[in-house]
Amino acid sequence: MALDAEHVRLVRSLPLLQGLKDEVIFRLLDAAYVRSYSRGCTVFLQAQYADRFFVVLRLSLIHI
Repeated sequence: MALDAEHVRLVRSLPLLQGLKDEVIFRLLDAAYVRSYSRGCTVFLQAQYADRFFVVLRLSLIHI
């Protein structure tokens, strides 16, 4: 699933990203992708090494 205008709007509204310039936000979104997981699926574990972060959008995650 490709990122659409709704995903862009939602990501830009996040407090974590609100202070970033548009250029930076679009560079992040260029590398992002949407992935859906089944209910109850483990996506990551506490204290697990993090090499990305997740944005939860209606039971979907955007990997950045």
